[in-house]
Amino acid sequence: MVFIPKPRHKVLYGQLQNDLGEVFLALARHKESRIEVGHLMVDHVHTLISIPPKYAVSGVAGYIKGKGAIHIAHSGDRGQ
Repeated sequence: MVFIPKPRHKVLYGQLQNDLGEVFLALARHKESRIEVGHLMVDHVHTLISIPPKYAVSGVAGYIKGKGAIHIAHSGDRGQ
C-alpha cells in the first residue's frame, strides 16, 4: 500500500519520520496485522502489510491511514 498525505508536502521527515514508523506498527497490531516492510519517503509511505482474512484490506488501510493522518496533524500543531 502507498499512503500519500493530501497536500503532498514534504512533511514526513526528521523526528516525525521516526515517530510515524512506530505509530504505523502499533496501529497495524491493533488490527492483528503486521507490517512486513515499510519505507517512509519525504512525501509518501510504502508498506507491505500482512492482514488476517477476517479483516477487509480496505478497512485496515483506512484505519492506519486515518489514524496516521491524525498523528501527522497533531505533530504539525506542535511545530515538529
